[in-house]
Amino acid sequence: MKSLNALIILWFVIQTLLACFFYFSSEREATFLFWIMVPFMIINCLGILFLQLNQTKIGAWMILISSAPFVPAGLIGVLGARKILDQLKEEELLKSLS
Repeated sequence: MKSLNALIILWFVIQTLLACFFYFSSEREATFLFWIMVPFMIINCLGILFLQLNQTKIGAWMILISSAPFVPAGLIGVLGARKILDQLKEEELLKSLS
């Protein structure tokens, strides 16, 4: 199964660009938002790492959790992770039927 999909990659790029924007902004509020984003970015990176290590379910859940606080942009990551979890359920169902 292909674990990484385009939605997850797109969300990672958007999240990284947002973090860079907040980090290089001169506003105090933006710096605060950057430090709020850092733990979620770490969880997102770990989720992608787990996906690459074939721990698909754990990785998808980590991406789902790290994307949820960033609605509406985070919905891209949520949809990508949900798509992977749905594929896992479908594969388990097909295994149980055969």
